[in-house]
Amino acid sequence: MNTLPTNHLPGISINPPETRSPIEINTLSEVGATAWDSFVGNTEGSLPTQISAWKDILHQSYGLSLHFLAAQQDGHLLGVLPLYRVKSPFTGDSLQSMSGGVCATTHLAAQALISAADSLARELDVDYLLLRDSRQAWDNCCLEILEAHRGVRLHLPAESETAWNNLHKDLRYHIRSGTRRGNLEITVGQSYVDEFYEVLLRGNHDKGTPLFSKKFLQNVTRSFTNGYNIAISFFEGEPTAGYFNLIHCNCIVGMWGATLRNHISLMPTHRLYWSLFEQAISQGVTMVDMGRTAYPSSQYEFKAKWGDEIYPIYQLFTIYHGKTPPTLNINKAINDHGGVSTFRRVWSRLPLFMARTLGPIVRRQVPFG
Repeated sequence: MNTLPTNHLPGISINPPETRSPIEINTLSEVGATAWDSFVGNTEGSLPTQISAWKDILHQSYGLSLHFLAAQQDGHLLGVLPLYRVKSPFTGDSLQSMSGGVCATTHLAAQALISAADSLARELDVDYLLLRDSRQAWDNCCLEILEAHRGVRLHLPAESETAWNNLHKDLRYHIRSGTRRGNLEITVGQSYVDEFYEVLLRGNHDKGTPLFSKKFLQNVTRSFTNGYNIAISFFEGEPTAGYFNLIHCNCIVGMWGATLRNHISLMPTHRLYWSLFEQAISQGVTMVDMGRTAYPSSQYEFKAKWGDEIYPIYQLFTIYHGKTPPTLNINKAINDHGGVSTFRRVWSRLPLFMARTLGPIVRRQVPFG
């Protein structure tokens, strides 16, 4: 059978197939902080913990070894993965990501970043690789997946009255009853960094949890000049509760907080949350993300009453040497009456001045819980 060459077919134009370059893995210094942060800020589902500023924060606060990786194709950013290495007597030698893990627009870019992280971890000969608090499971990424946390979000309406009417009736009751029992001075802004740190220090000490240094918090506030707020309450000049939030893509993201045992009958947590929501609505913020919470837990049950969306949070990991580290053995950490629980009991009984001094030393080994 005779056939015509394709270039002789009438009315048909055939172009060679479009070829794309392979995905390249580069570093933050190669792509630049401006491009990195622009990508994160314009990618759906990204978090403020994935922006480039954390490289300086972690270096200045802890002197960690940092590996901020970026996936590019034909000059376009497709994903980023901020990593740091921790050599800890408590949790082993590990390569870990900032909360959120991979931020990527395609599954292929995410796979390329995860593969690069795995190669780097093997080259560094760490005990394990951990991508913390990922909002996506990234299936077929060759990492084990642990789902032991939940996140809670609240989509804010345009009016405070609507938000109030949408609140669970128990929450409205507690806010009203706390108001009847006493006046709280509540402020939401960028003031009272020192006072907030004292609340967080005392609250974590009561729970038996070491706290990072004030220097770390100050490094965060300097890096997020217009991107954070502090909600804090006072009773007769004494702080009762405080919450530190980052602001990202018109969303308030909860980072750290504590409520002290004194004056708990005034319901400072409920009233702070509501004040934070009211101000957010007045500023046109459209969402509040209350951060990760162990699931199941009483803290999760409390947060779930405030939100209108529950979503899973994953720990993605692979272990190269040794046993499962405490940071991944969630059930054991919750149920163990020795180990972690013993440490917490001992820590909560330390004098506060010792907890203030030793906490940052411990947190150097465990930067994020």
